[in-house]
This record gives sequence, C-alpha cells and structure tokens, in this order.
Amino acid sequence: MQDRKVSNSNSKFPIIITIVLIFIFANIIRSIIRLNTSINKLDQAKEQVVEIENSNKELAEKIEFANTPEFIEKEATERLNLTRPGEKIIIMGDSSATYEEKENQSEKLPTKNENWRLWLSEFKFY
Repeated sequence: MQDRKVSNSNSKFPIIITIVLIFIFANIIRSIIRLNTSINKLDQAKEQVVEIENSNKELAEKIEFANTPEFIEKEATERLNLTRPGEKIIIMGDSSATYEEKENQSEKLPTKNENWRLWLSEFKFY
C-alpha cells in the first residue's frame, strides 16, 4: 500500500517542477522583453538629446551672428530700407522693356486719387 503512495507522489514531482520551471522561464522572458523596450526607449531618448543639442548649437550660432554689426546693418537695409548717410538707393527696372512700353504701362495704371476722395468713395458720398 505504501508503494502506491510513494509512486503517486513521485509522479506529481515532475509536474510540479515543470510548472515551476515554466513560471520561471516566463518571468525571465518577460524581464528580457522589458529590458529590450527600455533599451530602445533609452536609445531614442539619446538620439533626441543629440538632435536637440545640435539644434541648440545652431540657434546659439544664429543668435551670435544676429548680434554682429554686419547682421544688424543687413537687416536694417533689407527690412527697414534704411541707408547710411550719403548713400543712394538705385532701383533697377526691367531693362528689356522699351521706353514706349513703359509709357504705355504707366498710362494703363489707374490714377492715384487723393486720400479725401478715397474716403468719400468708401462711404459712398462721391
């Protein structure tokens, strides 16, 4: 009779060991997957840091250049149409157009109304 009990407990032992090993392997695999995702996130974060640092360097160089007198002069002449004392602005037109074509174009342009006439026409008094 005891032989049966011993053999019955012996048959349960490999099943229990197998279940425990499966549980351990499942946890190990889950930990490896978490570790890989964490490594991927860390790599992405490092790439973002490098990109942001490069962008920061470029912006710092732009700020440094914006503080130079050359940049200030360039912006003043291009955006604000300022000139130095004694400097003259020459506006070049289309050199391919003849004098007659330019005259015809200027005749086609609407005549400039005075400001008070524009206001009257805006309010429909004129």
